[in-house]
Amino acid sequence: LLANPRNGAAGSIRQLDPRITAERCLDFYAYSFFVGDNNLIFSTYAQERQTAALVGFKVLKQGRLCLDLNCVEQFHHYWDQRRDSLPFECDGVVVKINEIALWSQLGVVGKGPRYFMAYKFAAEQATTRIKEVVWQVGRTGTLTPVAILEPVSVGGVTVSRATLHNVDEIKRLDLRIGDTVIVERAGDVIPKIVQVLPRLRQGREKVIKVPKHCPVCSAPIERLKDEVAYRCTNSQCWAVNFRVLAHWASKKAADIEGLGPKILEQLMSAGLVEDIADLYTLTEGDIKPLERFADKSAANLITAIEKSKTLELGRFLYGLSIRYVGEETARLLAQFWQKHNSQSASGLTPLQVGDFFACLSVSQLEQIADIGPIVSQSIFDWFHSSASQRLLSKLTKVNIRLYLASGQQERHSPLTDKTVVFTGTLKSLTRQQAKDKIRELGGKVSSAVSGKTDLVVVGDDPGSKFQKAKELGIKIINEKEFLNLIKYGH
Repeated sequence: LLANPRNGAAGSIRQLDPRITAERCLDFYAYSFFVGDNNLIFSTYAQERQTAALVGFKVLKQGRLCLDLNCVEQFHHYWDQRRDSLPFECDGVVVKINEIALWSQLGVVGKGPRYFMAYKFAAEQATTRIKEVVWQVGRTGTLTPVAILEPVSVGGVTVSRATLHNVDEIKRLDLRIGDTVIVERAGDVIPKIVQVLPRLRQGREKVIKVPKHCPVCSAPIERLKDEVAYRCTNSQCWAVNFRVLAHWASKKAADIEGLGPKILEQLMSAGLVEDIADLYTLTEGDIKPLERFADKSAANLITAIEKSKTLELGRFLYGLSIRYVGEETARLLAQFWQKHNSQSASGLTPLQVGDFFACLSVSQLEQIADIGPIVSQSIFDWFHSSASQRLLSKLTKVNIRLYLASGQQERHSPLTDKTVVFTGTLKSLTRQQAKDKIRELGGKVSSAVSGKTDLVVVGDDPGSKFQKAKELGIKIINEKEFLNLIKYGH
């Protein structure tokens, strides 16, 4: 019996051996039935469903024709209360206009037809108890509280941990160790504590306290003025270094294939690596004695590390783990370097980059588009830190060389200075490739839809960003229109 039907069905279809797929007894239910290019044979969606059933396809028997919105609401409420009685899992109801002639008039936005809408059920919830709270240390030293729960099944997935985000969230929930809580999976994915049940308290519950010392390196913990987060004060904390190294090796930074968390942990535990630059001093002889390494795997890792010595400037800046500097800010800094340097970036050293940014004041950094005072101060502090200067010097000595992406040269396109958001899955290129193309054409990529968003690109199965874009009246295009835009400029 598969705990999660959706994942089980997807995995079954992808089986290389069709006999295994056949053993899983999957069912297919038709929801649309087309005849000819324009499907003009049907005047209503109800006729479509009836015809599909007549020719032998399975269709959902639970569907019904509603004559008004009140009927729709009653239908949604009915199945929200009875979805556990269905022979399959579902997370909502799809309401579709019955008159097919109206479909073309209502139109399509991106990949989302306006003639039907999905109305989700409330997220599935479960009750469990908090056993303890642990504090994780992120790559910038920020401590994040995580609740350890008595394992409970929520939507076919066993949940045993849930992030509490920060101390303010703990206070908002009035959360204590030992509390009975209600958990759900936000978006049917991320475990979240939504409510405490204080009436079930027995008097043995404990107030959650912020540790005074880092749980990893024992350095003092501090809370900066006007910030929610608490941070470890030790810049050389093992947990911080570990996450900095993992961030550097990630796809959006140096993209070192095969250098995952387990290998990094082995390298650090063996004393072979303390910072980013140490990765580039490793030899096959250093790696082969480690667990699960042989001649070939050691050689492959060294090759991957060597390949990452030549890096695009924006990726390099992003990989340094400067606080508040994400992909977009790193790209803006790379563009700023290009604007103020006539020399080619090819062969540029990390130390040269450090010298350039160390010469800038906070107010000069604030002049860069979309970079405010807090981010500017963080960048200023990082490049003026003696530890950062030592790191840049080491990276230069191990022969890290930087270049400028072609898209960071001055050019004009329909996407110049436009902010673009992606939602859903693209078929013809990866999300990262699409982002890189936007940046090449002078645009900016954001992860959230807001009043500053100029364009939303919608792929398959779009999320809540699609709905928010419609509400805000932001221009929405589908994948085909996006490909034409980046290829032909319209």
